[in-house]
Amino acid sequence: AEQGMAQEFVVIPQNRIALLKLLNDLSDFWEQKLRLEYKVPKGLSLQEAATVPDNFTTAWHSFSADLELPLPTENLDDPAKPQDPELPILIWGGGTSVGQYAVQILKWAGYKKVLVTASSRHHDLLKSLGATATFDYSLADVVERILEYTSGKGPRRVLDCVGDEKLTVLPISQVVTEGALVAYLLPVRYGGYGSTTGVEMESKTKFPDGVKAVGVRTHFYDQKPGPVRDKLQPYIMPFLIEGRSIKPNKARVVMGNKPLERFESALDLIRSGKVSGEKLVLSME
Repeated sequence: AEQGMAQEFVVIPQNRIALLKLLNDLSDFWEQKLRLEYKVPKGLSLQEAATVPDNFTTAWHSFSADLELPLPTENLDDPAKPQDPELPILIWGGGTSVGQYAVQILKWAGYKKVLVTASSRHHDLLKSLGATATFDYSLADVVERILEYTSGKGPRRVLDCVGDEKLTVLPISQVVTEGALVAYLLPVRYGGYGSTTGVEMESKTKFPDGVKAVGVRTHFYDQKPGPVRDKLQPYIMPFLIEGRSIKPNKARVVMGNKPLERFESALDLIRSGKVSGEKLVLSME
């Protein structure tokens, strides 16, 4: 009161400082919670909805943050076209959950040269989602085929949706040339398909000079203020899913009497390589 209404400093009893800090922390918590919440779109089952948030967010974050591809965050029903719609972009592992969302996001954003590697049994699906060209990653000459398709220049952007040092990162390093940007999902697997050991948080593969390769850390996307952080999950994602601009992954519900039994069954399926083109969903009941 002695300093008047415009006083620069104020004395607060010590026992109330903790309360103010708690209220501030709770405010930050609820603000973050609202950013990360995602409304289940109409016509979507809970199983289908469960395939969306982490995979959709990973694909979007990889493009906007790691591959420096601008994606629209305004006027979602009529998004602005990209500056270079003919930019060749390669999705390695298009049949994965992240890969399927990545292909659809690029198509919606207006990119017209979306190259995809996947098992041949997924090619028709991926073309229906927006892939311009598909390549069977199991072919010995897959690198040569991609280079031929891009007139020897290789793709300008690459998203590795698998992150296997030998099976994906290595061939990607052979298909890119100077000026390309590469993002690979972490952790990088060193033990082969289905391995849960021998993983690292960085690739040891040598890329050509002038190629930038980074590991994708999606959990950082919520730390940078901006439209992606504030709008992606509460607005952009449900808008695109509900409007059917983007389709959810095929969901495969893992059965079992108890949650632990379902987890074990899911891990067995993954380790044995029996999951392809679909997302495993477990009930916690």
